This record gives sequence, structure tokens and C-alpha cells, in this order.
Amino acid sequence: MTKKHSHSKHETPADEKNTRAPAEEPATAPEAEPVPAAAEKAPPPASEPPEPLPHQLLRLQADFENYRKRMAREKQDWIAFASEKLVLDLLPVLDHFELGLADSARNGTPAAFTEGFQLIYNQLRAVLEKAGVQVIEAEGQPFDPNRHEA
Repeated sequence: MTKKHSHSKHETPADEKNTRAPAEEPATAPEAEPVPAAAEKAPPPASEPPEPLPHQLLRLQADFENYRKRMAREKQDWIAFASEKLVLDLLPVLDHFELGLADSARNGTPAAFTEGFQLIYNQLRAVLEKAGVQVIEAEGQPFDPNRHEA
């Protein structure tokens, strides 16, 4: 009869040394050289005397005030830019309202419809005027590239 051998993994003493060797080695940290106390705090350059604390505080306060003003100005610029884009997008709508009103007068559209159309047009114009949009009378005038668009 044959004996069946179990094939289990046996560790040899050499394997044990290899697995334990890194754990048993003492960790050697590179020793830092002591830094002299005089080198830790470097004195300010001889050409520039240290600024007194009240002057530093005043300078810091002025810098913060300038920062606050700059942020407020940038916020206003963003608001103006956003409203400018909105107004530019609404101008073609206003032009189409004008064309619709002119067409409704020619085609005999019912008066109630034309009156409602006129009220909406007036409201839209009032909103745009409140935003700073002004009508430029360009018809019959020579072209001025500073005021007119081609």
C-alpha cells in the first residue's frame, strides 16, 4: 500500500530568517546634526532696520482696506457685465416687438390685441431705459462708427 503524503508547505530555517530579518533589524534614522541657536533665528539684514509694530499694523490695515475696495469694484464690474449681456440679448426682442406693432397696424389686427402688444412693448422699453439703454436716432443721419453698428 502506498502512503499518501500531504503536501503542506514547510518553512525552512532559512525562510524564517528571510521573513524575520526586516522586522528584527533596528530602524536607524539619520541623525540630524544639532543646529546652533544663533542659526535658528537669523537677524534682519543690517541695511533694513526692523519696522515698528504699529507701522506693520497700519500697513496691514491699509492692505486689507485696498483688498476690500478691489473686491467691491470687481463685484460691480461683474454685475455690470452680466446686465450688459442681458440687455444685448433683449435688444433683438425689442426690435421684433416694433416690427410686430408696425405689421399689426397694417394688417388690421384687432385693436385689443394691438393694444396688449403695445403695453408689453412699453414695459420692455421702460425696463431697458431703467438699465441705461437709450434710443439712438440713426435714420437719415450719416454713419458714425462710434455710435452706430454696421
